Amino acid sequence: MTSRSRSSQSQTSPNASLRWRSASPPDAATGSPRGSPKISRSTVCVSRGLLARPRVSRSGSNVRRELSSTESRQVAIDDAVRCSVRARLRAVPESGAGELVIGAHVFFFLPLALDPFLTGVSNTLVNAFMARAADREVLIAGYGVAKNLLFLLFGVLMMVRQTVTCFAEDRPSLAVLKKFFTVVVLANVALLAFVAFTPVAGFVFGRILGVGEPALSQAVRVFRVFVAFPIAVGFRHFWQGYALKRRKPSIIAASIIGRVVFLAVLVYGIMLGVRPAAENSAALFMSSVAFEGVLVYGLVIVLGIALPRRRDDRSVPETETTITPHEIGGFFFPLAATALIRTMALPILNAGLSRAVNPELALASFTVGWELGYIFFAPMMLFHHVPIEFLSRGGDHRMRVALTALLFAGSATVVLVALGFTPLGPLVLERFVGVSGDLLAGAVVSLRILALLPAFYGVREYFWGVLMFERRTKPISFCKAVALVVLVAWVVFAATFYPTRPWVIVFGLIASELTEVILLAILARKDRLATAAGASEMPPVSPRSDRP
Repeated sequence: MTSRSRSSQSQTSPNASLRWRSASPPDAATGSPRGSPKISRSTVCVSRGLLARPRVSRSGSNVRRELSSTESRQVAIDDAVRCSVRARLRAVPESGAGELVIGAHVFFFLPLALDPFLTGVSNTLVNAFMARAADREVLIAGYGVAKNLLFLLFGVLMMVRQTVTCFAEDRPSLAVLKKFFTVVVLANVALLAFVAFTPVAGFVFGRILGVGEPALSQAVRVFRVFVAFPIAVGFRHFWQGYALKRRKPSIIAASIIGRVVFLAVLVYGIMLGVRPAAENSAALFMSSVAFEGVLVYGLVIVLGIALPRRRDDRSVPETETTITPHEIGGFFFPLAATALIRTMALPILNAGLSRAVNPELALASFTVGWELGYIFFAPMMLFHHVPIEFLSRGGDHRMRVALTALLFAGSATVVLVALGFTPLGPLVLERFVGVSGDLLAGAVVSLRILALLPAFYGVREYFWGVLMFERRTKPISFCKAVALVVLVAWVVFAATFYPTRPWVIVFGLIASELTEVILLAILARKDRLATAAGASEMPPVSPRSDRP
């Protein structure tokens, strides 16, 4: 049938539009004809009372449906289309019926929880390689200083994964994301190159951070190798976000395990006779991150988890299927500012501890306690991916996701309480970490204070995930900025009036996290009340005069 004959038929026959839509090919996801959902006659009749039950008369293979009136039939179809769209948005793709249980949230998060733990293991392997050097103290010190500055300057790329997870809907949107982050990564490389190959690096390490020779020259050499690091970490985070979008967190767990194996083979095998130096130590760390990214990409290709060519959702206009760089930037740059602010927290806290009466003991005690506690509360820093994932599936998962956050946060709190308030903590610190005396006592006090962090992290990451899912990241950066101000004020006050009690300074971290959680809860509740009020004031939807 030609387009002209279709047009003439639609003008002469009032039922032509319905027949033509029914003849369109079925949708692969729903099995119903494309362009309109499958409408049950009895459902429309009973639910709205707008359409009388039709009389069906058959003549050969043709079926003629005579309706009471064309107007009432069109109103019923419009209403059924709106109901079907709402039902499709509420549907859960995997199960198709019912709500997901907490177990699904747990199994989605567990592979992510392995990432920070095994990342710490990989860092330990790099330190083991540098420990073979004759001047290992100087090499490790220079490497550590250069790595801290690196994390401060490239921290914006830590939010690539979340952005890809929230915006990658189809292949056109993925292409826009690739172009956007290519520009961001190259700009970050240019920034690192400017710092590394100009006198800026020596000024920052020597004048600002107070690093002296020979560690200063080692730090500059390490940092110059790290210039290409944003390419490796940007590639890794991009495809990790893609894997999470396709609901494959196991790919992330497999890739970090592969990274640890890769480092172990290099450190204890291939590079066993290689003399450690600044350049090859930095290259070892950077190559492990690049290998992890390539492994993620390879698993994505092998498993064939490709995005659709275009979103098959007729309720969304065709022009909205491809995002714009402006939309990505409005989401990403507030998160980048948040990451930058977060990296400043520990240096500020260390600056306050350095003003204590015994700064060496205060800094060492907090560092030992932080490194041990980090193993247990660091996984909570990735929990925001759980609300991003399950809220996107439709339905009301907020309560279940919140309970899952409390479950993991409570588990981490129990472990830290056991380490801080029972003989288990001194036993672990003395037997496995090798500390004793005043350093052991100070580390135990730090663990007792840090036992409060998992609860705050759980609540914070839940609200972060909800806001990221709603693509509202400005409240996240605002709350983090206010929390940083609270931390600075607390550290200055405690270091000035309580220099003999360094644990009071450490409480600044708790005050900062508590402030952020309270602000996030207030903003989330305010937005929810505003949304509910707007929905209640909406006028009833009148039937459209044009055909769907």
